[in-house]
Amino acid sequence: MNAYLPLVCDVVLPDHIISGHAIQTRIEFDRGDVEKAFETLTGLEYLGHRSRLPRIVASAKLERSRLFLLKGNSQASMEELERAADSTVWERLERQRLPAHEIEYFKLGRIRWDIHFGDAGATLPLLECELNKAVSQSRHFRALRLRVLQSLALQRSGEPSAAIETLAGVLRQASREGFVRLIVDEGEYVGRLVCRFYAMLEEMPAKRSDPVLIHYVRRLINAFGLAPAGPLGTSDDDRLMEPLTQKEIQVLQLVADGNSNSAISEKLAISDSTVRTHLRRVNNKLNAGSRAEAAAIGRRLDVIR
Repeated sequence: MNAYLPLVCDVVLPDHIISGHAIQTRIEFDRGDVEKAFETLTGLEYLGHRSRLPRIVASAKLERSRLFLLKGNSQASMEELERAADSTVWERLERQRLPAHEIEYFKLGRIRWDIHFGDAGATLPLLECELNKAVSQSRHFRALRLRVLQSLALQRSGEPSAAIETLAGVLRQASREGFVRLIVDEGEYVGRLVCRFYAMLEEMPAKRSDPVLIHYVRRLINAFGLAPAGPLGTSDDDRLMEPLTQKEIQVLQLVADGNSNSAISEKLAISDSTVRTHLRRVNNKLNAGSRAEAAAIGRRLDVIR
């Protein structure tokens, strides 16, 4: 990359410049050199301004938003996303197929943010629409990324079984090509889902007949830097017997953020008794003995942040 980037910058090949800087950034971020990763994106943005290419500028901001998201900084991530929202650029890209944006584009970035910090359930229809478009256009790589996000959205919406089923389809397809960063670049929460899928494979001997899939999933887990989960049904990860409603997830998130019942009542414009009813149902569904335990289980299940 150190040899390649100066060459493509000299001849100003936009897609190569964007993709090259994105790869360089992700290598640096993955190695833990976060400051260097952000410096690389600053260089990309400066290059876009200097070359008068707004697509390069918007791409730098979009990638910076993704890094802030992975760091858990919702406000900074949204600010960069809003700065990247150049309608002239993204509307034009809707009509084109350019290599640098085969996977990363503004609409996907917004959906990703909403899954992590907003209403994950509301993203499911949008994901389905984007998936249908990608499949109809034979954009199979984009469709795989969208399905990864779909699995995370289902998990965050309180549908763990559907999340694992969706991810299983992605992993079986991706294992044929050995894709790693396609999955790993979505961060730790997807990694936890991969670990649960691996636990399911270990529990079902009939599925061990696919050694390629087993080896591939282990490789992903190593890339995530996570330890494989234990067998399903033996940990708190299997406590969600019934999916939480969107309102229950909102209440649980506010509890996890340290809000009292009265504060939750005010923020959601519901009565104190309704808050208590939601919390009672959440505790029952999660088999939790207290609001603190419910919040802890919700985090382990990735239903809340």
